[in-house]
Amino acid sequence: MKAGRGAGLALGSALGTLVSLLGDAHAQPATPAAAPMVTLKLDAPEGCSSQSFVDGELERLLGDALRRGVPLDARADVAQIREGQYRLLLRIDRAGSVSSRELEAKNCATLAEVAALLTALSHDPEAVDRARAREAAPVVAQPAEPAPPISPPVAVAPKPPQQAPFVYVPPLSPPPAGELGFAARLGPMFGIADLPDPHAGVSAAVGIRIDAYLVEGAFEMGIGSTGTLDGRPAAGADFMRITGIVRGCRVVVPFFHSTFPRGPGDIDFSACVGIELGVMSGEGFGVTKPERGEAFWAAPRVDGRLSVGVFGPLSAGAEVGVAFPVDPRRFIIHGVAEDILVVHQPGPVAGRLGIALELQL
Repeated sequence: MKAGRGAGLALGSALGTLVSLLGDAHAQPATPAAAPMVTLKLDAPEGCSSQSFVDGELERLLGDALRRGVPLDARADVAQIREGQYRLLLRIDRAGSVSSRELEAKNCATLAEVAALLTALSHDPEAVDRARAREAAPVVAQPAEPAPPISPPVAVAPKPPQQAPFVYVPPLSPPPAGELGFAARLGPMFGIADLPDPHAGVSAAVGIRIDAYLVEGAFEMGIGSTGTLDGRPAAGADFMRITGIVRGCRVVVPFFHSTFPRGPGDIDFSACVGIELGVMSGEGFGVTKPERGEAFWAAPRVDGRLSVGVFGPLSAGAEVGVAFPVDPRRFIIHGVAEDILVVHQPGPVAGRLGIALELQL
């Protein structure tokens, strides 16, 4: 009975020790993996590259450098601007220093890959160079070398973080040079200082576009303006102006990557220089012998034009301009006792304002 009791006590003690050891081993937490210092959030159309793809690209390009260095947060927004053409807007925030890049390409996946490459280069360009060198180097079998003797650890001061150098990436798919297009505009216009009163009218134009340049021929008619004699409001003349316009325009914002035809929401601003040629006429009223008079009209002109794509090939736009009449003629009425009464004379500068719908093909 004593021997049995001793064996039972020994077995119970051993089981208790084993349970205690297993409990300690289970309670010991695992060492967490270091969080990546570089993040890239991808927002792309369905069917494009996924978030896991860009995460894998960062892991491949940076390796261990992904989890050390200065924190870097990037966001890549890829959107389709028209059929077969995509645009990337990449924003990189590196320790409070924010930069952005905008690129276009015909392939959505290519832009996602470029976004990962630019993000990795901004964090550690040397790590990217090492990764590329490893991938480019051929695999050659070499004899095993003897292991070097184990040396005691040596304390090395950490290197200060390096500022990533500026990396220039040219546009992936520049627009073809010399691309031709057709444009037509139609809408109301308003004028001041050429006819006696502020007046309305109509404007129409057609043009040929070559890249960011537009050569345009236009027609304008200003009507509904009346001039009267001082002291005789019942006597005067009704005026109108009919002109043809030849002008050249250039898209200045954006200067290098203007879109033609415009997609929905695309905005651009153009500057135009040209000349108006036509006739200004007036027909008298309220006098004994009303007459009709005409004068040649010529005026150099400059305009600023803002346009925005609406849908399909249609755009809406507004323009503001000034014209400088050459030799503006006086319009007169013969009064009593051969008196010559001036009913209107254009000013030295005339203003223009127009809104229009535009068709681009």
